[in-house]
Amino acid sequence: MMPRLFAPFVVTIVFCLGYAITVWAYNVAVFPVLDLTKDSNGVNFEITNGLFHGIGSLGVDLVPEKSIISFMARHRIRVLGRLTIQDIRRCREELGTDLILMATLCEYGQGANGVSIGMVLQLVRTADAKVIWSMVRDLTEQDFTHILGISESGGLGDLAERLIGEIVENWPQEIDVTAEEEEAIEFEAARIFPRYVRPGRMVTCSIKPRERSMGEKLPTMRLKVDGGQVLPLEEDKDFPGVFKAMWKAPNQDGRYAVVLVSRWPSGYQERKLIGSY
Repeated sequence: MMPRLFAPFVVTIVFCLGYAITVWAYNVAVFPVLDLTKDSNGVNFEITNGLFHGIGSLGVDLVPEKSIISFMARHRIRVLGRLTIQDIRRCREELGTDLILMATLCEYGQGANGVSIGMVLQLVRTADAKVIWSMVRDLTEQDFTHILGISESGGLGDLAERLIGEIVENWPQEIDVTAEEEEAIEFEAARIFPRYVRPGRMVTCSIKPRERSMGEKLPTMRLKVDGGQVLPLEEDKDFPGVFKAMWKAPNQDGRYAVVLVSRWPSGYQERKLIGSY
């Protein structure tokens, strides 16, 4: 049953957008929302349900919530907010989903500027594990306070409804769920270690591409880490076919994405999210 917090919101969306509801030619798996305001792996089911029903109000076909929870348990996915390339591939094969929506709550509750909510969203295409749409948004009570000091916000629940309303309004109108007909690299394994590391300590990423036919060359592979640093991937002398890179974790606490950037002889460049730490 949908939480009472979001019931008025969904009814409003249905009535206000009813004339524009269409049947989309894809389906979406809404994974549990990571709530960093609770702990490094907290979950917020209220916001998850709000996203599920808000996006569903657009007419988008959604993977049942129970199927997603079962999938996570079956593959022992215990860390929220990210999925490995292997998990994304399994999600496509086992759940039949075209897109995965992952979200992280960075703010949720009382803050320096009063009650606030902030969220980061990523929409991942399962055909090639690419992020095809993202959104970063935060709202505070001050955003809805008049010059006389009168607030139009009804508290945290109201801000949550407003934020999800903006996500629904900004949902992409045209989405191509098919992978681009270009060169693509697939992996047998990809690993970031350790997942949790102290500032200044070393982080290692190892990637094992799938074997290719004789004479077929691999692209030039680099890792983009910490939001901008680019590192070459070099083949491990002890483990042929495995490529790795090492770097120092940044001094500032946070969650950092690791992206593989591949450049093919044809000039085509491919980006894939490996994971985060």
